[in-house]
Amino acid sequence: MTMVEVANGYLNKLINRSLIQVIKLDLDGSIIYCNIHDIWQEIILTKTREQNLVMLSTSGDYTRLKENIRRIAIHGFIENLRSLLIFGYRNPLNESSLSKLLSARPKLLNVLDLGRAELKSIPKEVFKLFHLKYLNLQDTGVEIISQSIGNLQNLEYLNLVNTLVMALPIGILKLRKLRELLVFPECDYSKNFAVHGFKTPREIGRLLSLEV
Repeated sequence: MTMVEVANGYLNKLINRSLIQVIKLDLDGSIIYCNIHDIWQEIILTKTREQNLVMLSTSGDYTRLKENIRRIAIHGFIENLRSLLIFGYRNPLNESSLSKLLSARPKLLNVLDLGRAELKSIPKEVFKLFHLKYLNLQDTGVEIISQSIGNLQNLEYLNLVNTLVMALPIGILKLRKLRELLVFPECDYSKNFAVHGFKTPREIGRLLSLEV
């Protein structure tokens, strides 16, 4: 059983117990969006704040996030950060603010979800996150994946859905632990995609852990 299957199993249990509500399904029946009842959401947020598991930023000013944390005396929080999730239909996070946010070198970060961020390129700081396992770039304007992607040797999940990436660099072959690779690009039939499709290194089959 894969990690995704295990995670889906847990999710279905929560749905069956009415702790999570399904909002939208895909054509194949898979869940696109889900939600938590307001009462449970408030309880969860309260508990996570008490245990310093999650810091919620609603101002959209990501460049001040580290300063705000220091003001409330959670010293070294960024350095010990495990997950960074950026939500919002139009995400104001860009290359500059992301670089500043990651300049504190959160060495233990293993989840980086940048879905719908206003990114056209991936800041070099991302490729220094050695422990990163999950990288979501869905619905961003990223066009090129740098050869430095090979530095992320613990990466297991890479989502490039609805990006402008048309090819993967040979550095991707260094990602021996990569399990899921999602590469459904935005189709612009006025360009070469209509003829040439998505390009991967010829030796992509060497990634034996790859399942998707």
